[in-house]
Formats: sequence, structure tokens, C-alpha cells
Amino acid sequence: MIKILIFLFPVFLLSSNLGLNDFKASFTQTITTPKNKKITYSGVIKFSKKTMKWEYRKPTKKEICSKNNEFLVVDHDLEQVTLMKSSRSVDFLEVLNKAKFYKNNIYTTKLFGKTYTLSVKNKKLIYITFYDDLENKVVIYLRDHSFSKFGNMKCNYPNDYDFIVN
Repeated sequence: MIKILIFLFPVFLLSSNLGLNDFKASFTQTITTPKNKKITYSGVIKFSKKTMKWEYRKPTKKEICSKNNEFLVVDHDLEQVTLMKSSRSVDFLEVLNKAKFYKNNIYTTKLFGKTYTLSVKNKKLIYITFYDDLENKVVIYLRDHSFSKFGNMKCNYPNDYDFIVN
């Protein structure tokens, strides 16, 4: 599960190529396996310079916060916090930063041998799609964008949650 989570969210420096600034948006993320089984997550994502926060609300409550190559995953259903450091994890800011114009509103970039396709319209990221290491197709749609700086980018959890350093 933790391995999949790393692919659910990348860590980011917002792209001058795409013209994106700090933003908050609702998201729907669909993961489709090679056997065509699907799971859909939804929640809110916040970006600000070198930090990011994903707040998963359905089907489970989870928070993922990142800064540089450090990820904090809070699974409220399991009452568990996992701290992960990775030099090879997908950095969403890096995906945005390195994306190059392809055609129309489509941008692409390649990192760690994977191709990421992004759609941007009116300086709003509409979707990002890629295949993870397990050959699952990941599509993340964003909507209800708002643009501003966000104060709290930290994951919140009670002190009695189990804490794991991975």
C-alpha cells in the first residue's frame, strides 16, 4: 500500500513552463489495474512552492504531506503515521517543472522512465495521467481551483497514532 501511495502523489516546484502558481483544488484520482479493476479516491490537494498536501476524503480518510523528498502519510482509518524519505519518488513539482508543451493544452515530461501527460487550460491543471511501477494507469482530475497561499500545509494527527519510519 505504501509503495502505491508514493505514486499517488508526486513532490513539486511549480512550473514557469505551465504558468501555474500556488493553488488548491478538489481532485478525483482513478487507478486502473492491468486487469481493468478500478479504485477511485477523492479529496483536496494544496500546492505551495516546495510543499504539497493531499487530503484524501473518500473512500478512506488519509493525508499525505511532502517537502523535498520527505513524505508523511497519515492513515486515519489505521491510526497510523508513516514517515518516508525517498530520492527516487515521483516529485509532482518536478513533473510540473519539467513538462514541455506537446500540442493544444497538452504537456508531457519523462521521469524515471515514465511518461506523464498533463492538461492545462487557463493556467489551471486539469489532469495528469501516467502508469505506475505496477502498470496501473493513474489519472488525477482537478477541479474547483483557487489560487492563493495556504497557511497549514502540515498533516494533522493525534499523538496516540502509531508512528513508523520507513
